[in-house]
Amino acid sequence: MRGEHAQLLGRTTNNVAEYRALLLGLQRARELGASDVEVIGDSELIAKQVRGQYKVKNDALRALHREATSAPAGV
Repeated sequence: MRGEHAQLLGRTTNNVAEYRALLLGLQRARELGASDVEVIGDSELIAKQVRGQYKVKNDALRALHREATSAPAGV
């Protein structure tokens, strides 16, 4: 299933925007009842942080990273 959604973020960094997009996608998948989700993105930093290959050093990203990686298994 495909869909589109937008959210006003105000003035922020690209990395924060990428995490917010990931979280929005995961939330939408849960709302649609998805049991398995494949995430495709073009942010190397976000992908490697979520996989645990990079540490999250930036304070602004820590909470977003924690939220993204604490999503239920499969979603």
